[in-house]
Amino acid sequence: MNNVRIALVLFLSLTLYHCGSKDFGEPTIERAAKSYSTAASYSAPYQLVWSSVQQAIENRGIPISQTVSDKGLILTDWATGKSDRLYSGYGETKIPYTIRYKFLVKVTNEDKKTKVQIKTKEEFLTDVVTAGSDFQGSIYNWMPTESTGLKENQILQDVNEIIAGN
Repeated sequence: MNNVRIALVLFLSLTLYHCGSKDFGEPTIERAAKSYSTAASYSAPYQLVWSSVQQAIENRGIPISQTVSDKGLILTDWATGKSDRLYSGYGETKIPYTIRYKFLVKVTNEDKKTKVQIKTKEEFLTDVVTAGSDFQGSIYNWMPTESTGLKENQILQDVNEIIAGN
């Protein structure tokens, strides 16, 4: 009986030691190997670029919440996805964080070209223990983070392809 207790204490001690060695300083932030442009100019009329931007956003499944064509503004609703910058995991495991994001797109005429700028608000979902934040009525909270620009750049590339197809 004593040997069983000793074995159990030893097992629990080693298990707790290994659990305690995990660094809970998450998320792990992976620096982008390359930077992505979040603005582009097109040699196409304003109206063609305007409709191409809307089509590119809708093709990506991002809901548009508001458009103001005379000011060249498009605001999207929240869309969810996986982060290309924030990861959790232990050892070699890399699990992308769940993120939500929305775009503010500005389309303007500039010297016979039409310019498109995309600004992003991005947030990641985390629990209050991992984030080290105060409990505010929910265990999980959306925390602000930076965008790598990849999603915005993909929209700009889609706009270019749509314009080229017209």
